[in-house]
Amino acid sequence: MSNSTQNDVTRKKSKLVTTVLVLSGAAGVGVFLLMPAIASALGGIWGFDNNQIGEFAFISLAFISLGCVIGMLAGNLMSIRLLLTISLSILVLMEIISPHVGIENYSLFLVIRGISGTAGGVVMAVSTGALAQFPGVERNFGLFLFAQIIISMVGIPIMNTLVGMLGIAAVFYMLATIPGIVILLLSSFLPAVPVSALGGGDGEASEKPRNSAAAWFYCCVVLAGIVAFFIAIGAFWTFIQKIGEGAGLSPEAAGIAISIATVGGALGALMPVFLKDRFGSLAPLLFGFVALLSAVYLIGTQTAMSGFAAAAFAFMFGWYFYHPYQIGVLASVDSDGRPTMASAALIGVGLGLGPSLVKIFGGEGFSGVYLVSTICFVVGVVALISVIFLSGSMSQGVDAGSETA
Repeated sequence: MSNSTQNDVTRKKSKLVTTVLVLSGAAGVGVFLLMPAIASALGGIWGFDNNQIGEFAFISLAFISLGCVIGMLAGNLMSIRLLLTISLSILVLMEIISPHVGIENYSLFLVIRGISGTAGGVVMAVSTGALAQFPGVERNFGLFLFAQIIISMVGIPIMNTLVGMLGIAAVFYMLATIPGIVILLLSSFLPAVPVSALGGGDGEASEKPRNSAAAWFYCCVVLAGIVAFFIAIGAFWTFIQKIGEGAGLSPEAAGIAISIATVGGALGALMPVFLKDRFGSLAPLLFGFVALLSAVYLIGTQTAMSGFAAAAFAFMFGWYFYHPYQIGVLASVDSDGRPTMASAALIGVGLGLGPSLVKIFGGEGFSGVYLVSTICFVVGVVALISVIFLSGSMSQGVDAGSETA
């Protein structure tokens, strides 16, 4: 076999491996991607109030962060194929058990959701860590981001339809479907090696510059801003479908509107790729912030499906447009990479805290959602702007940030 033929085979194998890793990572956070439909089903069928939905979301998402930490520690200690197979199997098992436990034993149901979240977090961390080992990191993470968007776009209306036909079991059986498919693909396409040995890496540690005290301060401020941002995202995303239903839309109509709005997420994710550092970091962050805040204040006033879809579109666009730039700001002040790696776990913390804070500060209707989202979006953007001016990173690019999901 000639060298060119061998290279072609290697490239094809790499694409297959990265495709499986993209699906695996998306399966790990499926509960978050489909949260609007899940929240609607829990409230409509099991009669969960906003407090219980908040608890469900907090447990599911916060434990994803715990799983991310476990995955980061275990990824280089054992075969990625074995680790993903074990974690995905646990995830599938917990999803199958969930509908048969929840209504009878709420405490046990939350424990099961915590185990499911932890398994999903391990899958998420290992999959994204492995994706970073292959050439074309930006492309790999772009695929990962679009896989999440597609799952939300297609999965929410399907879940709403299946719930109407099959009841609450449809929620959890659907959450088990993608992990189940990935398990079948693992043995065929993933090598039995640790994360660091993938993509031609030799697994050896390389000496990296350490962050200075000032850099650590800037990193901590940015990380606080990222947590605040995802608290706002978690609070709003969890209840967005119920907000639409509260405005008079049917669950099906609200779900379809949210699916349409995911096109805004795809568009927002593409913008940093095309704009790069043409406008620096400050202007894009402010633009995304305005889009998000506008969505928060407009969405509750929309009684027509078209208006609700437009507001949800603005929210999704702002979310996926803003996030790469805030990771870009973090990368611009982070020399040794550890804070940037830690941001993945902190994202889960923020997403889990959002619904929980809505439960604490919730007043009549969805006032708690609007309050938490507004305050946290403001805190997040102020933190980033402060670091941009103090560190002089205003003109730094976003190439590193575009590599995150």
